Amino acid sequence: MSLLLANNAAGTLAAGAAIGATTMTLTTGQGARFPAPSGGDSFLATLSSASGGVETAWEIVKVTARTGDVLTVVRAQEGTTAQAWASAAPLELRLTAGTLAGYAPATTVSITAPTGPVNGQKWADLNTAIEWTWLDDGVGASQWVEAGPGANGSNGSNGSNGSNGTNGTNGTSPTVAVGSVTALASTAPPTVVNSGGPSAAVFDFGLPAPMAQPPAPVLSNNTVITTETVVASFALPANFLASNSYLKLDFMGQVSGIATLTFRVRVGTLGTTADALAGLFTTSAAGVANAQVAGDIHLHMDSATTLHAGGFVQLVSASLGKATAAFAAATVAPASALFVTLTLVQSAAQTYTSRSAVLQKVR
Repeated sequence: MSLLLANNAAGTLAAGAAIGATTMTLTTGQGARFPAPSGGDSFLATLSSASGGVETAWEIVKVTARTGDVLTVVRAQEGTTAQAWASAAPLELRLTAGTLAGYAPATTVSITAPTGPVNGQKWADLNTAIEWTWLDDGVGASQWVEAGPGANGSNGSNGSNGSNGTNGTNGTSPTVAVGSVTALASTAPPTVVNSGGPSAAVFDFGLPAPMAQPPAPVLSNNTVITTETVVASFALPANFLASNSYLKLDFMGQVSGIATLTFRVRVGTLGTTADALAGLFTTSAAGVANAQVAGDIHLHMDSATTLHAGGFVQLVSASLGKATAAFAAATVAPASALFVTLTLVQSAAQTYTSRSAVLQKVR
């Protein structure tokens, strides 16, 4: 946005110009005497009138474009007033105060911005110590712009390395200590957390609690059995079972004589033959006298209230009489204290002796 100059640029209006006119036309051929602004450039021209050879009126206009003899102007510049100009009025490119300020702007130092600034004028604000520059784009969008710092210069060359400093004191050795040990739920994974720091570690352990197991059973020994009789019973506390609980019942016994054996697994609140049936196992042969009996039975809570039992029972001594059963179903109420009961019925009056019975909670 330069302020253009030209030597001896003068002409006259080919037609009058009203007060609000934004274009003025020079006498044919005179436009070539003046610059042709573009890209935000401009020049200042003075219109005047005279009486008796003495100038009596003036208006300075900013010329922002020229096409042939037609000038595009911004009226009433540098404190002058827009006037109506008659045909043949002189229009000259004169040296004005604004022209000089545009090329050598002075810096005004004050607490308020100068009035009537010209393009390129500088102002230093005493309140903020900030320097401003007045920028005029030639079409009325003029404003004060803060003058920022210049671009950084290139870095200088690196200096030589300094001498090594003295060695620091030795740090303390790291330590490791055992903090707390917390019992977690039996199904939870173990955890280790460092509650200390990188150089003074304190490891807190969370260990799953051992799974609660049923108490020892009540066994019936040396019993002559021909009707359903309890041979082992396990008392479970309330809420011992839950959905997806899994129990494993292993037992051993001996029968004095030849008989077919029928074992039942019952679950309920009574601990008797009246509890719900969860599984039934009958040997396929009578076996021999003093045959050993072994059983491996699995109990599973399929839901919050349904328990299934399945597995096998075998007359060990004769390697025959193996009994298996598909899962049966018993409806239970785990919120109550329950019994898991093993009962027996023999086809003949023989003596059955319980050797052992173990009920293990797997999950």
